Amino acid sequence: MNLSQDLQEFLKYPALQKIDPTTGRPEDENLYDIVSQSVLVVFLTGLYEATRTKENAVLIQEQKTTKDLLNKMFNNKAAVLTHITEFTKNDDNYINTKLEEVANGYLQVIQQSEYAAALEKEKGLEDLLSSERHKILLFLPSGLKTGELFNHKTIDDNTNKMEGPVSTLMNKIGDAFSGDD
Repeated sequence: MNLSQDLQEFLKYPALQKIDPTTGRPEDENLYDIVSQSVLVVFLTGLYEATRTKENAVLIQEQKTTKDLLNKMFNNKAAVLTHITEFTKNDDNYINTKLEEVANGYLQVIQQSEYAAALEKEKGLEDLLSSERHKILLFLPSGLKTGELFNHKTIDDNTNKMEGPVSTLMNKIGDAFSGDD
């Protein structure tokens, strides 16, 4: 499973571009869509952050509408919109529409059999997002400063975006402990 890719494909968004940890720039700037990538990755990061406890994960998983999901995920949706708006240089209404589109897509994607089966487990949503954490962070634009938005500075740490044998091992170790954030 690869939630970020499955959601991107479901929404028919351009392919997500990995962000180079050294330069902070997308690997292929010609294919980079700043709005769709920013909204999608902020949504998934917010989902990850909102499900770090079993109680919150259950609350999030119970949401059936886009509005309810976003309200449970983000304590201050207006701050999230402003944050993305300022980074992408778009207006709040457009970003809100995109955020709702992503949330709606998420609600549909998780009904697919492989996700539905994973979510039936006791810590299904928590475990799913913990396993996806590194994949999500690879696409997180560093200039977006999502760590500030969610008050979790390690999100913006570029070591989360590094790949290779040692970095991959370190990220797996970090992912194993990320459930206790």
